[in-house]
Amino acid sequence: MKKLLFVILAFSMLISCKEKQKKITGETSGNLPAGFEAFYKKFHQDSFYQIEHCVFPMEGWPDQADSSLNTAGFRWTPENWRMHKELSDTSSGMKRTWDIISDQMVNERMLNEQQGIGMERRFAKMNDEWYLIYYVGVNQYRKH
Repeated sequence: MKKLLFVILAFSMLISCKEKQKKITGETSGNLPAGFEAFYKKFHQDSFYQIEHCVFPMEGWPDQADSSLNTAGFRWTPENWRMHKELSDTSSGMKRTWDIISDQMVNERMLNEQQGIGMERRFAKMNDEWYLIYYVGVNQYRKH
């Protein structure tokens, strides 16, 4: 119940802070909120830390979801979660974009325009710690 409240709070922050949003392209940036880069590194190196810093059940989509898959009720759980490893922009062929919603919320997108695939993750700071609150796995995307 407590985690659901945090997700609702994070979502309301996303809506209310939309005008403060900044876009940053690339692997690293000093413009990310304080403490986020250290969290991000540890999140990808320590599997126990990663599980502890995911808000389950988490909204999103699984990898390779297509129009035939009903994703409306899909939620990530500890049981269907696969550990995330950090991807390099250069080795993955993907271009990373950070959307700084506020100093409490960061959205990460990685796109490979040549292959037409991408993924998205949203992180929120709650109780002075960062958590992953939303994840869309690697899927086909259409450019708008």
